[in-house]
Amino acid sequence: MIKRIMSVVLVLCLSMLMMNALAATAADCHTWNVTKAPTCKEEGSKTCTVCGEIQTIAKVAHNYKVTTAASCSAAGEETCTVCGDKKAIAVVAHTWKDGKLPTCSATGIKICTVCGVTEETAKTAHSWNVGKPATCEASGLKICQICGEVEVIAQLAHNWKTGNAANCLEAGNRICTACGIVETVPATGHSWKESAAANCLKEGVRLCTVCGVTEKIAVLPHTEEVVPGVAATCLDKGMTDGVKCSVCGTVIKAQEEIPALGHTEETIPAVEATCITDGLTAGTKCSVCGVIIKAQEVVPAFGHTEKEIPAVEPTCVTVGYTAGTECAVCGIVLKAPQIISSLGHEVELLPAVEPTCTETGLTAGIKCVSCNEVITAQEVIPALGHKEVEIPAVAPTCTETGLTAGTKCSVCGEILKAQEVVPALGHTEEVIPAVAPDCTNTGLTAGTKCSVCGEILKAQEVVPALGHTEETIPAVEATCTETGLTAGTKCSVCGEILKAQEVVPAFGHTEEEIPAVAPACEETGLTAGVKCSVCEEILVAQEEIPATGHENFYVTVFKPTMDEVGYTKKSCVECGKEFFTDFEPKLDLVYGGIVVDAENDVINYTAEVSEEKVLTIEVVYDVADELALAKLLLTDELIAQFKAEEIAAIAFVNGDIKVEFAVTAFETEAIAALKTEDVLGYAVVIDPALEEANYVEFQFTLEEEYAVIDAANVEYTVSKGEEILL
Repeated sequence: MIKRIMSVVLVLCLSMLMMNALAATAADCHTWNVTKAPTCKEEGSKTCTVCGEIQTIAKVAHNYKVTTAASCSAAGEETCTVCGDKKAIAVVAHTWKDGKLPTCSATGIKICTVCGVTEETAKTAHSWNVGKPATCEASGLKICQICGEVEVIAQLAHNWKTGNAANCLEAGNRICTACGIVETVPATGHSWKESAAANCLKEGVRLCTVCGVTEKIAVLPHTEEVVPGVAATCLDKGMTDGVKCSVCGTVIKAQEEIPALGHTEETIPAVEATCITDGLTAGTKCSVCGVIIKAQEVVPAFGHTEKEIPAVEPTCVTVGYTAGTECAVCGIVLKAPQIISSLGHEVELLPAVEPTCTETGLTAGIKCVSCNEVITAQEVIPALGHKEVEIPAVAPTCTETGLTAGTKCSVCGEILKAQEVVPALGHTEEVIPAVAPDCTNTGLTAGTKCSVCGEILKAQEVVPALGHTEETIPAVEATCTETGLTAGTKCSVCGEILKAQEVVPAFGHTEEEIPAVAPACEETGLTAGVKCSVCEEILVAQEEIPATGHENFYVTVFKPTMDEVGYTKKSCVECGKEFFTDFEPKLDLVYGGIVVDAENDVINYTAEVSEEKVLTIEVVYDVADELALAKLLLTDELIAQFKAEEIAAIAFVNGDIKVEFAVTAFETEAIAALKTEDVLGYAVVIDPALEEANYVEFQFTLEEEYAVIDAANVEYTVSKGEEILL
């Protein structure tokens, strides 16, 4: 066995040495020839001219060059100079310049200085000026100083301060420190705390932690608790569920007795005996409590039934076994078989066969002489093929023949491609260019020679020099700062200077004044400057003068009306630009068109009720010096509404004249006697143009006309600037 193993190792070592030698020879034999050049898109290949092996050559990288430059309006393109592949270049960003600046009322426009495309720019923010501040009673107003847009400012929240604090039983109040309005704060109610807990046997007590008042808590009902029952068993009695109070222990529902149940018989299965373990007979027990009613009896084990395990012979590669025994019933091994080691191969070397240029060979192999198993199979080595080498060509000359290139095998010497005779070429005539003569040098005529061997076939002849051709060099005029030149001459052929130019001195600047520009309110000005009237060069630069700003204004105040907000308009005296401030909201005619002018057209008024329930109605004019006759129309229906609103008196104001009278003034018997069925109510007329007591008169209001009440039936006094009392 040891000899066989040693021989196998020796053969394997020899085989490895032979294969390594062949591999080393193969690695050193390559002479590469490129059969397909690689490109940017495809791999190339190369072939060994000795052994014929083919290998891949990796792709080359693209070499991109810009063919169309990208702009802000179109993408560009670049092309690979190797394969022609094209690749897009992304559009570049626009270069923006303001065309029209945006304002708070209009968008602007920006333009790209490269492609000319335009794009809208967002409006700017408003420049707000507060015309009327917001309060906790009314919203405010603000106006943009740039575009004049008006926007409402939200009404403010009240700033509350506690007046009388609320308690458990009584309400309190709070007052706004900004507008003075008073608001009721509801009573807080008691904040109870239990001082003595109530239960199912006695009352409890609770105390208010704020005012100290106490209050009884009613006796509580029993808190029921289940008394768990006890289940009956096979031998013992049980009890049903009961109920009691968990606080005082009072029994609400008594428990009742449940009789014992008795046993429930169940079979205990028998257990069969085996070769080595005892068995059991069947028995019985109670399925509820587990008590054994009939005990099980032991059945003895019956022992093993012996059976032979046959022996197994070993082979070259598998182990064998001796004979043994096992139980035919349960399968337990009674006598274990012993392992017999494998015999191992008796190896024989299969010699290698060398390949030639035209015939295949074989690698070395190994087989077993006992079982004929091939341990290492021989592999076919391909025929080497001829190792083609070139027989160099011999180039023909103008007068001698040559040979074409041929090939042969470098290993066996066989001629693979025979050389062929190439005829002599003969002379190849080439023109020797003529040399033109110039102004000072001679020239040569054309000649010929053989372009291959250089032999002169026709000699060149000398051509005489031509002499100079005179040309004028134009004069250069002098400027304010730079010198000039006189005219000169040169040869128009060779450029030689025949007559040199002379310098003409510069003649200096001619000064001219640049007029000054006066500044305006919003535009800067410029100081006077100086420039050259000939070349336009700036000699003294103009300096910027700051804008003067708006200083003097014409001011006009516009009062609010039903249709328009009020505001102050300021116009710049110098440039006329207008500014708007001090905005007031539109008038709200609370009671409709109850104030009219002499033509019975509705005019604006304000209405305000004082704490004393006096309703003041004041005529509002756009401009203060427009005071004119005004009438307050009081229908019977409106007087009834005033009474419902608990209005005590009415004050009618027109300019600096005010008349005040009680709502009940029209209920006198004297006035009632003068009213007819077609009278709708009354008119209070104030005419500032009249004198003294004639300022005010009272009239009946009809559907289409006004009738004056007899002055004797109306008692009042009046003086300008004071109240008129009815």
